[in-house]
Amino acid sequence: MEIEDERSLLRPGEPIPREVKQKISIVSIFALFGIVFLILMSLIYGETRKWNDKDDDSNDSASSSSSTSGSTSWPDGLTSSSSSFFNVHSKADDETAFYLEIPSSLISNGTCKTYFLFSAIFASGGMKESEQTSLNHMPAENTDEVIFEFHLSTDSQSIDLVRSNMYLRSSDKQSALTTMVSGWSGWLASLKVEATRTDGEFTRVNEEERDLSDVTTYSEFSYLVDASTLLKKGFFITSVQSLHVSSLKLRGGGDVGSSSAYVRNSTLREAGAREYEKYDSTSVGIRTFPLNIDVTVEYMLSSSASATSFTPEAFTFGIVKLWDKPMKGRVADERVGFFSTAYKEVGYAVGVKDLTSTASSFGGDVSDLVDRTVYLINRRYTDNGAEIIYHIDPSVPLRYRQSFKDGVERWQEAFQAVLGRDVIRAVLPGDSDFPSDYHAGDLRYNSISWSVGLEHTYAIGPSVVDLRSGEVFFVFLIICTSKNSPSIIHLFHK
Repeated sequence: MEIEDERSLLRPGEPIPREVKQKISIVSIFALFGIVFLILMSLIYGETRKWNDKDDDSNDSASSSSSTSGSTSWPDGLTSSSSSFFNVHSKADDETAFYLEIPSSLISNGTCKTYFLFSAIFASGGMKESEQTSLNHMPAENTDEVIFEFHLSTDSQSIDLVRSNMYLRSSDKQSALTTMVSGWSGWLASLKVEATRTDGEFTRVNEEERDLSDVTTYSEFSYLVDASTLLKKGFFITSVQSLHVSSLKLRGGGDVGSSSAYVRNSTLREAGAREYEKYDSTSVGIRTFPLNIDVTVEYMLSSSASATSFTPEAFTFGIVKLWDKPMKGRVADERVGFFSTAYKEVGYAVGVKDLTSTASSFGGDVSDLVDRTVYLINRRYTDNGAEIIYHIDPSVPLRYRQSFKDGVERWQEAFQAVLGRDVIRAVLPGDSDFPSDYHAGDLRYNSISWSVGLEHTYAIGPSVVDLRSGEVFFVFLIICTSKNSPSIIHLFHK
């Protein structure tokens, strides 16, 4: 994995040249807080605009499109979607059934690695009268280690889910073995192979004679695995894995690709919030797209099997296949504040052959070149005309949406100064380019949501990052207003 170290351009103690500082700062995820600030300021001045709160009748039509290329009935009641890198299967009569069909070409081995990124958000808020467990669309990951691989088990009877060790790395050949044996293997679970597919046909695995050796003679084949463990353990990235799951179910009864929706709150329905009917994802269980898969699961959770009280939660999980070649990482400079991704570079640093001569030319200490901790800037890929698009979630009140859009796009001037072109923009529900299949948690869409809190008024802007390079893939920004503290508008008017 390639990295750019801009510190090599500078001697320790030297001030950072203006052009370098401007270049590395603008691509930082630090811009997120600027977006929040500009949104809030736009809200204040935007109050002079008299937005009409009535619904746009042009959005009355119900959405009934499907994100799949067609569902097909399989033996034993399996339904399937084949529009993504994995075929996803469920059962209409079993709301807990979840199967993945994994092509052999995506199974990692000693010479070829295929990485997948998992993500999770709360599909809806968890507010009760006296407590709140989550915010609407708040990130739900309780770990930064969100990159995984699938390996064929040593007995070829299952597919092992393995958490990739992105923290220990080395380009030093003499330290390669130490690096390999010093880290945890990453094994989390074995997903039982239920069937194999060759030449387009499924073959059930014989329970008495589970011999899968013949399938490997085909150049193209896949494994159908029972992946319900991912649901039971919250995809191994949320608090679900440490709690007792009293019950769970896929939303939509396990329907694959269903996008029909309903409004749970009768007050909203009476108020005519038809756009919620269009974009609300409360009835969607599994969605598949060419580059990502979304799974929404409802849970009843407790601290232990003997507990008498339960907490209801709903999560939307995402799976993304990462690029084979990551973006080139850029090393952060400790003299400028960045959000960053850290890893331990075991042994000699990249390009170091002789410590004394390298340290002398670098102007630093020898200790900086051995077993160092490297911090990569979390930043966007903006090469080749790439855009950064934020989708204003329908949860944002209509009267504030234009202010949210203005707050995002005020960053345009800064990007113009650095890259010489427009880079960032926002789209609103009802805009011609607002995606008809949008829903929060879909890793194709950066989103800005509005949530109600109990105690505090604040905003958070977490991001989904490729740990290999620091590339920011997606951002879920949440602005929270509280019933027990001044609203954002009142707070900034003081």
